[in-house]
Formats: sequence, C-alpha cells, structure tokens
Amino acid sequence: MSQEICILPFFGQGHLLPCFQLCNHLTSSTNFNVTLLISSTLSTSVPSSLLQNHLFQLILIPSPPPSPEHSHDELAKGLLNVLSDYHRSTRPVCAIVDVMMSWSNDIFKKLEIPTVAFFTSGACSAVMELVEWKARPLELRPGEIRFVPGLPDDMVLTYSDVKRRRHEPPPPPPHHGFTPPPGGFGPGKMGPPKHGDQPPWLNEVRDTIALMINTCDDLEQPFIDYIANHVGKPVWGVGPLLPEQYWKSFDSVIHDRDFRSNRLSSITEEEVVQWLDSKPNGSVLYISFGTEVGPTIDEYTELAQAIESCKQPFIWVVQPGPGRPDPPHLGVVGIQRLMSDEEIKTNAVVLSAKFHNGFPRSSVAALDAFKDCINKIFV
Repeated sequence: MSQEICILPFFGQGHLLPCFQLCNHLTSSTNFNVTLLISSTLSTSVPSSLLQNHLFQLILIPSPPPSPEHSHDELAKGLLNVLSDYHRSTRPVCAIVDVMMSWSNDIFKKLEIPTVAFFTSGACSAVMELVEWKARPLELRPGEIRFVPGLPDDMVLTYSDVKRRRHEPPPPPPHHGFTPPPGGFGPGKMGPPKHGDQPPWLNEVRDTIALMINTCDDLEQPFIDYIANHVGKPVWGVGPLLPEQYWKSFDSVIHDRDFRSNRLSSITEEEVVQWLDSKPNGSVLYISFGTEVGPTIDEYTELAQAIESCKQPFIWVVQPGPGRPDPPHLGVVGIQRLMSDEEIKTNAVVLSAKFHNGFPRSSVAALDAFKDCINKIFV
C-alpha cells in the first residue's frame, strides 16, 4: 500500500506551478499517494492531467471572506478541520509545506505530521542571506569584498550586499485564495532581511525534518551543501520543476497556454514569438519580478529609464499595480554589463546543454533519497 504525503503550497503562480510538478514527480518516481491542499478559489489552476492521476488527490480548503481581522484565523481553522478529517482516514507520513506557509507548521505539529520545508526559489539567494547574517558585524567600504569559506571564490560579499535595503512585498493580487496572516506570512516578512538580521527562513525550517529546493546539483550544489551543513538536516535539490513538455521539446516552442489557460495578458504569445523572431539571437533582455516581491515605484521608473538609454530590445512582464515608494538604486551600468558579459552567456549555454537529456539525474536521486528518508522514519 502506498504511503500518503500532503503538500501545502503558497498561493502565487510561481509557487503553485512548481508544486504541481512536484506532485507529478512524487507520484511517478516514488509511488507516493499525494494530496494537494489548496484554497477553493484556486481549484481551476490545477492541471487536468494531474487530476487524472490515480495517485493524486485534491482537497480544497474553504476560502475565508476578505476580512483582514479574521480571515487568517478562519483559514487556519479551515486547514485544521480539513486535515483532521483527512487524518482520520489516512495518516500522512509527512507534509511538504512551502516556506511562505510556515505559519501552518503548528497545525501539522498538533496532528503529529512531520513537515518538509519547500523552497520554490533557488539556494543561492538563501545562502547569501545566511552568510551575511553569520558575518555580522561586517563593515565594508565601496569596492571591498569579503570571501566566504565554503563557497566558490566568485561568490563574495560586497558593499552593496551589506547595505542593501529590505524590499517589502506588494499586496497580493485579488483571488489568490489566501489572506496573509497578521504580520505577513511566516515569522518574517517577504524579501531579503535587513542587514544583520537572521534570515526568516531559518526559523521557518527549524522544526522540519528536511528541506526541498527547486534547483539541482548541476546548478547549485555548493549552495545546497552549504545550507545542509548549517541546518544539520537533509537538503534535496528536486528541480527545476518544469512541465514535462519542457524536457521533451528541446529547440521547439512551448506555449504558455498549454499550462495556464486562464492567464490574462495584454499581448498574445503569437505576438511575442513574432516579435522575438524579428530580433537577433541573444539580443533580447527579459525582465520579470514575479507576483510577490518586486522593485519600488521609483526603482521601476529608473529601470525603465535605464533600459531606454541602453537601446536594448526587451520584454518586460509587469504585474498590475507594482511597486511602492522608496529610493532608487537600479541603473544603466548593470544592464549594459549583463548584456555584454560573454562569460554569463557561455555559462548559460553550458548549463542548458546539461538538460538536453531531460529532468536532471541528481534530482531523481534526490527524490529517491527523500523516499528512503521517509521509509526509514516510518518503517
């Protein structure tokens, strides 16, 4: 009889889509029965192919009304009720919980369900937050750098790293399904911590049995190892968590509508492809800050001015109502450096070649290691 795992994702598309693919991999490579717990308002986001998987189950959490004072309590109560009913018939061996939903860990703990923290972003940014915190107090002058033991020599702390500002998230777009709890999701705010502060994710993974990250050894093995050494528990790179079609269609066009049919946009994919075909290969700059954390209003303005000055063709994905007031820091120099850096372009070609054979073997091995870990705990 297959063991049961439940997954609780965060509401943003950049969190839901990797979770859908994680469900696919867990059912296909580990034969776990997987239950996805999402808000009732997000049910139409789940791919039909996943719903047809006999090892997959969807459980909807009643979405509370948008009342800032009570919605989080109602959501937590709804999750507890759903899990309690689910737990009566089937005891999950563990829950994989997006770190942005770490407020739910107490609920799983109450039901004696171990949790695995899931990062939909990569390992590098988490590590750089960690090393900056571990290096405090650290004073650097402009132009100075500090090497970090245990990391590649080209990963250093700079003046801009230690002086960077914390970015607060914009309000979530409507109909996400989850209302932020008081104080934001998890013990800390979204975005990088203030200089000298402990990274919020450290608290969020404290009571978990392991970590999963949407990355792989080919991309970020030094950073995966660094996190594992610090937290003292398994850390598995299980990505990149992309739709299966991506791994089977090298050098062909994949249409977004095949995966997100209800995604609204002011321009069609066909128009984008036609425009890209009119530009020289490797000349277009793609800009997207996701749905949850982005530049400030002033930074958006300066970025737009910088791009215009560079005369560089670009595609810019802008969410409704982005940005918030704050001093700017983006500029022309960084964009010019990025687009003219041949080493970055060469590295991108080398890395892409590693994925020609499909989903990384190291990530398959990581999923196997997760299965072995669960089996050892519950045998």
